[in-house]
Amino acid sequence: MAQREIGKRAAALKKRLTPIIACTPLWITACVIWIGFLTWHTARSSGGIHMPFNYFDKIMHLGYFVTGGYALALVRKPPLRFWIVVLILTLIGIGHEYWQSLIPGRQGNDIYDLTADFLGAALGHLVATHPKSPFSARPFPHV
Repeated sequence: MAQREIGKRAAALKKRLTPIIACTPLWITACVIWIGFLTWHTARSSGGIHMPFNYFDKIMHLGYFVTGGYALALVRKPPLRFWIVVLILTLIGIGHEYWQSLIPGRQGNDIYDLTADFLGAALGHLVATHPKSPFSARPFPHV
């Protein structure tokens, strides 16, 4: 009985949230905020930033670009194609790596950071558009 009630509530919540999630301006705004945050974070000097363990920055890169891939995939209906999202975000990653190399106290042009960016973009798109993903924003029959 409790499972049925939870299922009904989840369906009602999904019905209410679908128009909000399907709103293209929401995802365009999310992309602008994402690029702004990434730019702000890249511009900071690394002095005093504590990394809890080796390669923690790679996990941060992956996380940033999963978020970017998710938002960029959903800026239009149907979602942008996989290769377009990955290409755009990889180019952004290359630009940010180069810019990072120009900032005192930062090291840029790291191929492993760029690999994490690429994988994050791909994963973000897949999470946003795959029909069986629990985090899929829209149920599309194709990716």
